Amino acid sequence: MKQPSFFFFIILIVSNLSIYQVSGLAIGPAIYEFDIEFNGTNTMIYSITSGGLSGQLAIDLENLPFRVEPTRINITKDGVDIPVELTFYGNDTLNLGTYKGYVIFLTFTNEFVAYAIKTKATINYINIEIQEEIYIEEVDNRNTYLIIGVIMAISTIVMVLMRKRNGS
Repeated sequence: MKQPSFFFFIILIVSNLSIYQVSGLAIGPAIYEFDIEFNGTNTMIYSITSGGLSGQLAIDLENLPFRVEPTRINITKDGVDIPVELTFYGNDTLNLGTYKGYVIFLTFTNEFVAYAIKTKATINYINIEIQEEIYIEEVDNRNTYLIIGVIMAISTIVMVLMRKRNGS
């Protein structure tokens, strides 16, 4: 009698294993760029698909010195493309400029992180009043150069005409 092969035992073991469905969390968009006015707010909408997960989703920021709300949301197993509004808050202690970092979404099971998703965020922290002043200053400078150019052209024309008149 022939002995069963090793391959037969592998098939037998694999066929008796329980098959588990793997859940997956999806969050988009993966990259966001937006402006926050000095000491102001801006709201961005993220789309969340729970992929069979349910529970709380924690939201945090990495390398972004802003405050975000909400910091926790509830997700259900059947949630597909659920829009979630996140409000970002600026404050008067931050310097104006561009900040690059991540918005982090975390799911927990029994105090352990089950999933963590990072989405890139570029936040331009701006002051509209200063930008308007700079624009007005640039326009004023352009007008000044235009006026100086016109005066120089008229002066040149007058000098040429006076030479022709005196030379004739």
